[in-house]
Amino acid sequence: MKAVADSNIYVSGLLFKGPPSEFLRLAQLGKMQLFISAPILDEIVGVLSRQKFGLTNSEIARLKRIIQRTARNIEPKAGVDAVKAGTPGSAFTHVNPWLVTELQKIVFLLFSIT
Repeated sequence: MKAVADSNIYVSGLLFKGPPSEFLRLAQLGKMQLFISAPILDEIVGVLSRQKFGLTNSEIARLKRIIQRTARNIEPKAGVDAVKAGTPGSAFTHVNPWLVTELQKIVFLLFSIT
């Protein structure tokens, strides 16, 4: 199986137990191929640098190395013009953020058991 994960999956998987950490573990065990792009890696480092996580620069660097060993770096050939939840006129105008998070957990749980 091949997969690309959102930055939230990496952050949750590296810092907490649960479906995202199982998802990353599958990639580390070679059960699937995980791919990442430089913009996603930069976003992960930015999120890990937030004060609320209390990580040192060396801890962030260590987590970044784990990601680089786990996921194969790719350069996307095309961009995606995504519409964010709550954007007027989008199908996602009234989506509850909690629901989106719960749906993500289910999707990643499915990945972890396949």
